[in-house]
Amino acid sequence: RQYANSIKDAALERYALSRINDLQDLISNHDNGNITQRIGLAESVISGILDSVDNRKSSGLRDGSEIANEWIDDIDNFLSGNDTVFDFGVKGLDDLMKPKQIKGGSLVVVGARPKMGKTFFATRVACHYLLNRNQGVSIFSLEMRATDIWERMLSEKAKTNSDNFYTIPMTNTSYWDSIGHSNVELANTKIAVDDTAGITIRHIKSEVRKQHRKHSQGLIIVDYLTLMEGDGESERNDLKYGQITKQLKSLAKELNCVVLLLTQLNRGLESRTDKRPFPADSRDTGQIEQDCDVWVGLYRERVYNEEVPYSFTEAIIRLNRTGGTGTGYMTLESGYFEDVDTLEAQKQIESYKSRLQEVEDGEQKQFSRKYKK
Repeated sequence: RQYANSIKDAALERYALSRINDLQDLISNHDNGNITQRIGLAESVISGILDSVDNRKSSGLRDGSEIANEWIDDIDNFLSGNDTVFDFGVKGLDDLMKPKQIKGGSLVVVGARPKMGKTFFATRVACHYLLNRNQGVSIFSLEMRATDIWERMLSEKAKTNSDNFYTIPMTNTSYWDSIGHSNVELANTKIAVDDTAGITIRHIKSEVRKQHRKHSQGLIIVDYLTLMEGDGESERNDLKYGQITKQLKSLAKELNCVVLLLTQLNRGLESRTDKRPFPADSRDTGQIEQDCDVWVGLYRERVYNEEVPYSFTEAIIRLNRTGGTGTGYMTLESGYFEDVDTLEAQKQIESYKSRLQEVEDGEQKQFSRKYKK
């Protein structure tokens, strides 16, 4: 084994030297794009060299006995609790994902129309992961400032409406001591936030690899897909976004982490009677359904109908390659997501539908009597 490792070291040294010799040509060649793009390519080469050193797993065809032993190790780690699996921290969703939950290397997509709570959901998941895992979380926010993301996470952690930060006076020491404690607890986790506007997939991969060398990455959140820029020139958005989702899936597998990608859905779904989202509603790309391992749609009936007596947010698992599908329920009334019992939520929704049907039937009968007269 020692001799084999020395052979591998010599091979890595030759590989590194050959790639470094190519860097000058790569940067000076104007066919590779503008100077920023060329430097980005060079950075990717360096990252590739470092990854080759960190990850020496064999690639290509592997013998079945090797895979069988690896599978036994995976099952043993899972059953003994040593395997880190991903969950949402939302009881209704996590119950649907059992027993396998979501393993590293997965791309999870959350799609919704505006005002459905995509970013609130992402910060809820991030907080859960940070406080229950000893791995890093990287958040790329193309829409909101880093401080706004932090405020939502702090609201989630402290279970308080973020409006209170601006209305409760500092003389209320018990409240602000509690907030300060939550703030420090979050700050001491392995979190990093990037609010650079119009970032590319190359930028994300570069930044995440840097973080991964500091401490292992467990969760990467991108908010959201259609605000990202392509690395190259692309005439069609669907091709551009398709390349982005492919590379995010590849990044998840490379780092054995989970990528949570938020995406805006097409306006066309609002013309349907039932406006609950499907993967096909994803804007400008059909590639998402092929690349993602789990697809979750967020839906709030009250956005379209203020008369409904409940304010549930439905988190609908439409696609799950390793488990079941269904709906989990939350409420956003307090400025952060709270769990709602699934059976209770379904009972309230069905009760409201029954009352609507009774009213509709009564109106229909009244119309019939008037017509006959």
